[in-house]
Amino acid sequence: MIGAWESVIGDVVLVGTLVAAVGLATFGGVVWRRHDVPGAKWLTASIAGQAVFCGAIGVGFLFGDLGTRLALDITAWVGLSWVPVPYLGFTVAYSGRRDLSSHTAGRLLLAYPIASTAIMVTAPFHELLWADVAVVRQFGLFTVRHQLTGVGIALIGTGLLIVLIGVVVLAETAIQYERYRTEAATLVASSLPATVATGSLFAPGATGLPNLVPLSYLPQLFAFWYAVVRTDAFEYAPAARRAAADGSLDRLSFPVVLVALDRTVIDFNEAAAEAFGADADSIRSPLTELVGRAVPLDEETTIRVRAADRRRRFAVRPAPVTNRSGTTVAHSVAFQDVTLQRRREQRLDVLNRVLRHNIRNDLNVVVGNVRLARESPSGDSAASLEAAERRGQALIELAEEARRVEGMLDVLGDRHERIELRSFLAEAVETAQPSAASSVESESVAVWGDEVVLRTAVGSLEKTVRRETDNELSVRVTARPAEAIGDGGTRGARRGTVAVEFDTGESLPEHEVEALRAGTETALNHATGLAPWTARWGVEAVGGELRFDREATATLLLPRAGCPKSDAAE
Repeated sequence: MIGAWESVIGDVVLVGTLVAAVGLATFGGVVWRRHDVPGAKWLTASIAGQAVFCGAIGVGFLFGDLGTRLALDITAWVGLSWVPVPYLGFTVAYSGRRDLSSHTAGRLLLAYPIASTAIMVTAPFHELLWADVAVVRQFGLFTVRHQLTGVGIALIGTGLLIVLIGVVVLAETAIQYERYRTEAATLVASSLPATVATGSLFAPGATGLPNLVPLSYLPQLFAFWYAVVRTDAFEYAPAARRAAADGSLDRLSFPVVLVALDRTVIDFNEAAAEAFGADADSIRSPLTELVGRAVPLDEETTIRVRAADRRRRFAVRPAPVTNRSGTTVAHSVAFQDVTLQRRREQRLDVLNRVLRHNIRNDLNVVVGNVRLARESPSGDSAASLEAAERRGQALIELAEEARRVEGMLDVLGDRHERIELRSFLAEAVETAQPSAASSVESESVAVWGDEVVLRTAVGSLEKTVRRETDNELSVRVTARPAEAIGDGGTRGARRGTVAVEFDTGESLPEHEVEALRAGTETALNHATGLAPWTARWGVEAVGGELRFDREATATLLLPRAGCPKSDAAE
């Protein structure tokens, strides 16, 4: 007969062992569903071995027959023998330690579970593993009493050594990479209870007692669950960070962002931190949130976002980050700033058309009218000379506009200041065309930008909208809440904007509007002269946008002062 307390202890051990087996099997299924994550397949194999071990020990507690009990114990030992090597494989793959993995080392390590399985399966026919085997009853549970041989002790010691190497690999990762410290430290802690229990209970002399090793897997199970489910250890495996470091991520001069398979940010270099305003809070945030718009990971593209105090155009080049086995563990996304290149191409395209079209046409008119005046038989050449003079004057104005463009480009980005719009616009509009009728109605708001650049843009826009009419120009300034500017995405939408409406009651020609919207000119869609382009380039240079809609002839959207400068202007 056994005492009540002994019975309770036995029941606790039995239930705990079976719960550990079921919990490990369930958790193994959870891990397997993430088999594309570095180390997940290895961890699944290790957990499967633990589940077999716990299940066989738990069921074995119920059988007193030596043959049945011995078969279950052998099954448990076989399961245990397949825990260390897969666990080490998991730690190496998870941490990205390519230097520790090789085909030769892998074959040598696999010899351990294979040799252990062979010895254990044939244990009934030899005494290499244990001797003096007998079934005894303790705490109401049937357990095996045996004496481990030197081979058995060597097998257990080798398995513990392999596990400890894996623990050291994880500990090194926790020390080296602060951003993965919580996940790696949790995984290290999860491995210690079972490791200590295995070493103590299988030592010589630990015979005839219920096997309590399965109970040590319960805290490991909870720790693993916390690491994988609560801290997202798999989503942010350091293997990706280490693989990227092998490619000198931190030494690259252009922005590079390391992205997990679920498109969340794992790491970034200093150039990306500067360009996108990234900090520690950006880790584990969606890439879309960091950059300000969606970024494809399967193709190269060009995007336009607000970055580093300006609107910039980036050529995006994503690339898979693979481990030694060729498995994709993350994606690196490189952002090459092509803003200046694109801007130069656009300006060259416009200037080329102006030179080929406007100047040639105007000179043809001048030459033609001068010829008519010279060949006029009646000597009445006033009309022809007047037409030639008008075209000549247009060429002078074109040259002046080109000079303004040059002056604006010379100071581009030199200053970043707060501009009070009410007084600024009144002066800018009056200076641009003093004799023209105009009115300015403005709220008391301010914007960020370069005053010289914005003044040039306002003057050119006024000239553009007045060209087709003699109507009075009405300028209205209103503050708006969060509104996206251009295609700057959500980063541009998180701040207030200021709308400056230029309205003459007339619309610009459709072909001119289409050219400005498209950012390029064609034979069918083109602007008249340089003034519309000067307005657009200047507005974009201060982080704004030039729009054409039904509310007014033209509208400037500018970043409102008072918001962080990182969201303001170029």
